[in-house]
Amino acid sequence: MIKPSSAAFLATAALWAASPAAAQNAACAAPAFANRAKLNPVAGSNLVTVPLTINGAGKQFLLDVGSAPDEISEAAANELHLPRADRRTTDPNAQNTAAFRFEVPVVDVRRAAGGGPAPVQVSADAVSLGEVTLPGLKFLISGDRDLSKTRPYDGRLTAAGFRRYDLEMDFGAGRIAFLAATGCADANAIVYWPHTVVAVIPMTSAFAKISVPVTIDGHTIDAVIDTGSDRTVMRRAVAERLFGLKADTPQMMPEGDLRDGTGAKVYSHTFPRIAFEGVAVSNLPVLIEESSMIRKARKASVTGSRLQAADDPGDPIPDLALGMNVLHRMHIYAAFGQGKLYVTPAG
Repeated sequence: MIKPSSAAFLATAALWAASPAAAQNAACAAPAFANRAKLNPVAGSNLVTVPLTINGAGKQFLLDVGSAPDEISEAAANELHLPRADRRTTDPNAQNTAAFRFEVPVVDVRRAAGGGPAPVQVSADAVSLGEVTLPGLKFLISGDRDLSKTRPYDGRLTAAGFRRYDLEMDFGAGRIAFLAATGCADANAIVYWPHTVVAVIPMTSAFAKISVPVTIDGHTIDAVIDTGSDRTVMRRAVAERLFGLKADTPQMMPEGDLRDGTGAKVYSHTFPRIAFEGVAVSNLPVLIEESSMIRKARKASVTGSRLQAADDPGDPIPDLALGMNVLHRMHIYAAFGQGKLYVTPAG
């Protein structure tokens, strides 16, 4: 069992080395909203949920930017009498001409999971998200049969289907918004909310994940933005190779075993400084996980993370997953078309 971490931020302030806000470029209009929704805090954590109304019934879904596809528990699908849908693979980058809707990419996980039954997809006639009702939405049945018995949500909502929009996550105000993609290059016009500084971070968004370069102790590694993980997680192989952190290193604090039956050990280590472009976080405790875990183990409750298997070439696991213990301090605007992440302090 994983014991709660006693580590805490000794210095939690983010260091913003970005340029002060300047006057908006007259050629750039403020981003246009396509939809917006409330974010609800999950008690005892930094995680947040999104309220969905599925076929008339209200449900809470974990906001899980950092993984795909969208999931619903088997118990909730049965309660809502959701019929099975035809299994087909869709391109999460595909354009959709509807006013506001998204396609759910369906991934055949039989090879990655070492065999077993094919994933099951179900469909809902109508799903209300924020100010919009989405017809014919599809979900993959979660491996956690009845999430709501152990978690305060019934599924996971990812960003996989929304990449034709820009995505805003305002954790300070508890709000998520989807905006018309903009070609504006003026950071102070894109960041339309009041701010004094803004960091502009290069990002990629392959496999429906938002990835950014992060620098730790002089090493630049790939990190994924993972709102589905309460804590920040590093692959153990990366910790050993780049930072010399092994199981017997004094600074490696045992956190227990993963609750997946593999006996995989989890450790934590506090890094003095983690930086990405104009943002830096000091004294951040990071979970160090075994690198050989398969997809099933990634869903263990110690992290809430759904990182893929390290040996899955179709969707490789990143070196680092930036969890909500970092992200909840930020107001984030992801411009997928530009390949840029705009960040200001939350609230």
